[in-house]
Amino acid sequence: MDGAKGSALEWALALLHAPGKRHALRQKPLPSGMDRLLGIAAGARRR
Repeated sequence: MDGAKGSALEWALALLHAPGKRHALRQKPLPSGMDRLLGIAAGARRR
């Protein structure tokens, strides 16, 4: 996706404008920091 440069916010905005391209986005690695964000959302603590 051309609009998704790296940050999660950029990815979300790119998907908002082109939802049909979600399959191409699945082939890219997650943006940095997503593992920590998912851990926080899941209630896990980082030590």
